[in-house]
Parts: sequence; C-alpha cells; structure tokens
Amino acid sequence: MLRACVISLTLLINSLWLPGEALAQGREGRVARAKARKAKLSKRARRSKKAKRAGRSKKAKRAKKNKRVVRRRYLGGTHWRINAKEGVVHVWRPRGFRRKRGGIVVYVHGYRNSADKTWANRAMAEQFRKSRQNALFIVVDAPSSPRDKVKFPALTKLFAVVQRYTRLRLPRGHIVAIGHSAAYRTIVNWLDYRYLDHVILVDALYAKGPQFYGWMETHKYKDWHKLIVISYDTLSQTKRFLSKFKHVVKRKRFPERYSQFTKSQKRGRILFIRSQYGHRQLITSKRVIPLLLRLTRLALL
Repeated sequence: MLRACVISLTLLINSLWLPGEALAQGREGRVARAKARKAKLSKRARRSKKAKRAGRSKKAKRAKKNKRVVRRRYLGGTHWRINAKEGVVHVWRPRGFRRKRGGIVVYVHGYRNSADKTWANRAMAEQFRKSRQNALFIVVDAPSSPRDKVKFPALTKLFAVVQRYTRLRLPRGHIVAIGHSAAYRTIVNWLDYRYLDHVILVDALYAKGPQFYGWMETHKYKDWHKLIVISYDTLSQTKRFLSKFKHVVKRKRFPERYSQFTKSQKRGRILFIRSQYGHRQLITSKRVIPLLLRLTRLALL
C-alpha cells in the first residue's frame, strides 16, 4: 500500500514538473530561433546594403565617365566632345563615312583660341563637310598663348584618347595634320609618327623649319610625305624655308575652285600658296580648308 502511494506521489510530482520544463525548453527554443532569424535577416541586410553601395559606386563611376564624353548628331554626322585630362578633343564622323577606305584629319588651332571655340561657331565642321573627304575629323586643344605647354605631344596618345571615349575603330588610311598659326608647336612633335603622311601649315611656319625640312628630306618614309604651306604673315619665313628645296610647286593666289589647281599643284610633294586672304580670314572665310583637304590623298565620300 505504501509503495503504491509513493508511486502515485512521484507521478503527481512529474506531471507537475514536466510541463514546466517543457515550457521552459520551448521558450528557450523560440528565443534561439528568433535570434537565428534576426541574425539571418541582419546578414541579408548587410549584403543588400553592400550591394547597394557597390551599385551606387558603379553608377557614380559611369556618370563620371559619361561627363567626360558627350555624343550627338551634328551636321548629318556624329559628333563627340571629349573632356580628357590632357585637354578637350572634338571628333566628327561625317555621314557616309566608310572605315575601310577612310583616313584621319587632325586640326590644330592657334593662339587665343581653343578646341571648343574652334568648334563653337560651326565654321570648322561646315568646312570639313564641304571637303567631302572620307575621313574622321579631330580637333584638339593646343597652346592658346606662348606660355602654354603642348597638350597632345604624341599622336599615339591622342588616338588612344579618341578610341577610349568614342569606342571607334580608327581607320588605317592616310593621316593629315592641318594647323593654323602657332599650331606648328604641336604638329612638329608629331613628325616622328610613322603613319603621318601629309602636313598642311596654314600661315603657320613661324619656326621649326629644320624639323619640317628633315621630315621632307631625311625621314625614313620621306617619299610618302607631302607638305602644303600657305603664307600671309609668314611669307618671309616661308621663302627662306623653301629656298632649301630643289623642287617646290608654287601658286600666287588661292583659287576659288578645286578645278583651278593645275596637275602639278595637285600632285606636288611640296606646294606653296601665297594667300590673298588675311591671317585670320584663312580660317573664317570657309573657302580655304575644304580645297586644301581636297589636295590630300584622302578618298572622297
């Protein structure tokens, strides 16, 4: 009887204790599970926050890069304005441009000017279009005063900038460098570039005559080179420079039409034109540059 009482009492105590223990264990389990969920959510939040930061960083980088280049339709073609660390570069691809037979024309401005000012009044782009050359046209920043340094001392660097920001495959045809006034300071640095085969100095032969002479007479690829010199203010310097050459084709006035050039003037390695247009008018008249570009070996559109 006593044994039965003890067993009953034990069962009663267990029945009272086990629910409490189970309750406590259940509460601990819920707390643990809540902590685990919280930790999991916190980990997801951290990942999401990190991804958002990375996304914002990529967007900021893209926005910063996009600020360096602006692309738009212009005069029937495509225009890029590149704000590179070396200076501003304008690139214009005319409508109908064909890369397979295309070339490159690089224009360099003189003092008291810039690439933006050169491009702003549309005069230069209109002359490029009027020339009807199958070429990619590039206008670069150059020294605007005697104190300024040359912005692009190497054509390879300039072409790398153009390719990087426009994502264009540059044509492998003829390369023409044309410059006005103090542009000689920039162009003279490009004479060692193997593929530069045509230089046009628009009243720009103020100095560096020996370097241009060497490019025409002693350079490894001199047989491919062609030089056109137009003079107004630089007439005396140009005459001294040209006196060193045996064969120079000369013309007294700039023609109104391309057909007025003679065969020898179109084909001569060295062509000298004494201009009736003033120093600044050579650029602003819109009559000179289109005809000069027609004298190059570039193909017509």
